[in-house]
Amino acid sequence: MGLIKKILSNTSKKQLFILNIIVICGFFEVVLSDTYSKNYSYIKKIVDCSGNIQLKKCQNIISYIQSIQLREYGKGNYRCQTSLLGAQTELIKKIYFDERESNLKNISIPFVIKNCKL
Repeated sequence: MGLIKKILSNTSKKQLFILNIIVICGFFEVVLSDTYSKNYSYIKKIVDCSGNIQLKKCQNIISYIQSIQLREYGKGNYRCQTSLLGAQTELIKKIYFDERESNLKNISIPFVIKNCKL
């Protein structure tokens, strides 16, 4: 305890303020990491299914993306909603259209990651 008092007496108020900011930011990072993991899981599912649409977990991917898209629209996050629409369109092309056309490079996934704040 004496060591802590000695350290505190030698530090300025500015240094203590900066230390408090760092601790608070660390706290918020821990709290927000749960939200990040939830968002990342749906992005991972979309990426996995765009790579191999025949996977068992990809059977309902179109309706899954639609529900996320509607949720983001309700929040007013139109960039994310539009990016999800692009990813959904690419998956529909891959599932229902000619294989020649489905071999196009996926361009929507990076936009989903960027615009959905991941």
